[in-house]
Amino acid sequence: MKGCHAAEYNALMKDGTWTLVPSVKNANVVDCKWVYRIKRDQHGAITRYKARLVAKGFNKQAGIDYNETFSPVVKATTPRGTLLYMLVYVDDIILTANSPTAIDRIVQHLSTTFALQDMGALSYFLGIEVNSKGPNILLS
Repeated sequence: MKGCHAAEYNALMKDGTWTLVPSVKNANVVDCKWVYRIKRDQHGAITRYKARLVAKGFNKQAGIDYNETFSPVVKATTPRGTLLYMLVYVDDIILTANSPTAIDRIVQHLSTTFALQDMGALSYFLGIEVNSKGPNILLS
């Protein structure tokens, strides 16, 4: 494994992202593969090297091999009159709230369990450039 991807692998292991378990007799075992990706900023400069272990679950049958599936969603929560939105896409997170201290508390709480990298104000996410114009946000 190349050095740039070794750091991502080590972070996955440190965070306990997955656990290797023995296979069960007569079980439909899911194969997997490592997928490598280079993350770039809005100018095309390399910002991070990513490695992800991806399950090849296309040969699974609902109700036999699995019972639940998950997809990325945005959910508003309102603890103690504060409005907070957390958008999670695999291992990327965007936080916005009507209280900067609420964001700081959430980031601090998450950092006790996960290795986080605060990228500052949102300017680029999943190939979308984000520009703040007063109270408005321009996506392109």
